[in-house]
Amino acid sequence: MKRLIILLAIMLSSCVSYKKIPQTIHPPSNYSLEIIKLFSEAWPYAQLSLNVYEDSDSLNISNLYTVAEKFEYRAQGFNAILYKHTQEKEYVLAFRGTDEGIDFKYGNNPISQKQNETGLKVFDHVVKLIGDGNKIIVTGHSLGGGIAMGVSLNRSNVSCYSFNGSPVFKKKNKLGKGNIRHSIVEYGDPLKIVKMLGREATQTYTSVNLTPGTKKQHSIKNLAIGITQIAAITSTEAIESLKMNNISAQFDYDATIEKKDI
Repeated sequence: MKRLIILLAIMLSSCVSYKKIPQTIHPPSNYSLEIIKLFSEAWPYAQLSLNVYEDSDSLNISNLYTVAEKFEYRAQGFNAILYKHTQEKEYVLAFRGTDEGIDFKYGNNPISQKQNETGLKVFDHVVKLIGDGNKIIVTGHSLGGGIAMGVSLNRSNVSCYSFNGSPVFKKKNKLGKGNIRHSIVEYGDPLKIVKMLGREATQTYTSVNLTPGTKKQHSIKNLAIGITQIAAITSTEAIESLKMNNISAQFDYDATIEKKDI
């Protein structure tokens, strides 16, 4: 049977409370309508969180987003890409996750999180660059997801989509109050253990078992493809994306549907 966990974290504190989000099953697919809706919104950001690594695993999403600017700070191992929607007034700032040793010193280090500070500076630059009247979203995988979460906690009017995110963020002000934050994680993602030692942001937290029994549950490629395949149940754009990348529209994994309160 498919299982899925959706939890809403209410407070950013050492004592986090959760509220279960009710789900309604979509009979033809056996997925919940809530998950299909969320993934229909999130799949482009999952793909951009993959593409920001700029490696051979990247997916073709050029029909919807083009690269507007790249940011690199080699001394910190920091990388981010600003994407512009081809049809709408939307920009997406995607932060790269851990891909080299220096990231552990300046990104994952709980004492000195320089990449978080750089992420805020880059975001502020982007806001000035794109001007008023444009929607901006931050996203990322692993360390990149943590940086995106930190931006959404400390800046106003920015939504966040984090994928298998690292808990490296800190809330320094109240500017992010009211921002929409989605954290989508694999059920067996090893970073879950680390998160238990830290604090959670106010967010909608979705845990989904897309690759059960594998050692690849932290992979953004598997997560991005699985999210896109589930989104394709109702999204014509997701279907087109799968066709562009020669990926089957049929979801190939034994994914879950289970609800749980913590």
